[in-house]
Amino acid sequence: MIRLIVSDLDGTLLRSDKTYSEKLMPLIDKLKKRGIAFAIATGRAIYTVQDQFSEFLDKGAVICENGSALLMDNKILHTARMDKDEIREILAAGSNVARLTPVLCGTKCGYVKSDSDPEIIRSLKKFCTRLEFLDDLEEAIMSDSICKVSFWDGIDPLKNGYERLRFLGPRFKAYPSGEKWLDVLLADEDKGSCLRRLQAITGVTPEETMCFGDHMNDTGLMENCRYSYAIKNAHPDIKKTCAFETRLTNDEDGVLYTMMEMTGTRLD
Repeated sequence: MIRLIVSDLDGTLLRSDKTYSEKLMPLIDKLKKRGIAFAIATGRAIYTVQDQFSEFLDKGAVICENGSALLMDNKILHTARMDKDEIREILAAGSNVARLTPVLCGTKCGYVKSDSDPEIIRSLKKFCTRLEFLDDLEEAIMSDSICKVSFWDGIDPLKNGYERLRFLGPRFKAYPSGEKWLDVLLADEDKGSCLRRLQAITGVTPEETMCFGDHMNDTGLMENCRYSYAIKNAHPDIKKTCAFETRLTNDEDGVLYTMMEMTGTRLD
C-alpha cells in the first residue's frame, strides 16, 4: 500500500514552462483524505519555495536544497549547517575547475560574486529568489549559516565539475542538479536522508513510499522507496537506478497520471 508520494519539481512534476496541471492540487487533496501524503523534493531554497510555490507548504512536507532542509506544515524541522572551513575547502576545490561559478546557499539568501556573468545571474534567479551580490564570499561565510555550495558549470556539470569535485572526500557529496548546476552537500545530507527523516516522523516505511525524479540528485530518493520512478524524459543514469519509468514526460504530466493510476484515484 502506498502511503507517501514524493516528487522532484524541475523536470519532473513541473512542465518545461515551470507550471503544473490544474488537476494536481485536487488530486493531492483527494489522496490526503485517503491517508496518502504528498511531498516535494527540490534543489530550490526554502525561501524560493515560499516565494514561488507557497501552495505546496500547506499540503505536506517539502524537502529543499537537495535535502539540506526539511519543512512540514510550513515549519522548518531540519536545516544542515556547513562548517566555515568546509565551505572554504569546497570553494578552493571549485576554483581549480574550469568555468565553475560558486553560489553559497544560506538561510537568509543565496550569495554570489558581484562580477559573475549575467547569464549565470539570469539562470540563478529562476531558482533562487533572494540573492545578495558580494565582492568576497567570505562575508557570507562569516555572517550566515550555509547549508550547500552550488556551482554553475559553463561546460557540463556531469562531465566537468562532477568529475573533479566528487573526489573531495568522504565528508561531501557532489551531485549534478539540472542542465547547468552542480551541488556540493555534506555527505549525510541529501534528498534520501531527508526522506528517511520524513518517513521516521510519519511512520511510513520505504515499502509504502513512491518517488519520482529526473536527475542524479534524486538518487537518494530512489534508494529509500519501493516504487522508484524515473520520469520518461529523465537522465539515462537515474533511469538505471529506478525500478520503473513513467509512460509520459513532465510536459505530459507524467507524475500526475502515474499517481492516479498507481493509487486507483479518479478526479470527477
